[in-house]
Amino acid sequence: MLDIRGKSREERIHKLVLETSLRHSVLGQYHSPDVMTDEEIYEIFSKIEHRIYYTIDSPKFEMNEVIGNKLMTKTMTCGTMMAKDTQGIIDIILMNSDKYFIYYNLWTATPDPFNTRQYYIRGVFVDDPIIKRDNKINIVLGE
Repeated sequence: MLDIRGKSREERIHKLVLETSLRHSVLGQYHSPDVMTDEEIYEIFSKIEHRIYYTIDSPKFEMNEVIGNKLMTKTMTCGTMMAKDTQGIIDIILMNSDKYFIYYNLWTATPDPFNTRQYYIRGVFVDDPIIKRDNKINIVLGE
């Protein structure tokens, strides 16, 4: 798991585009007519990079979490979310405003005979402790 929170905005976007392009070449998706261009990938990540805290190399991974006073390790499995266009992918990430996203992959496919291109993003949403803290502070302050 790679933490990208401490990087600049441009470094985060560059890292996300690079990770996606590498996965496409490893998975053989550059031989498909459904391949996303780096420009499409950049367009998506330039709007959602602030909600992606980590990138991962596998769709199943372990994550440490403090529950009470105990450090617990839990196994996480990525889900796959689908949209009709790039804006749909952006909306999926942004509508979960109280969570951050752990990113695994982004791709397109044409699964039906009518050649309707679909966009997919794979990862997992996790409660954002900073937003939880801010919400508690706002409750205490009556805001």
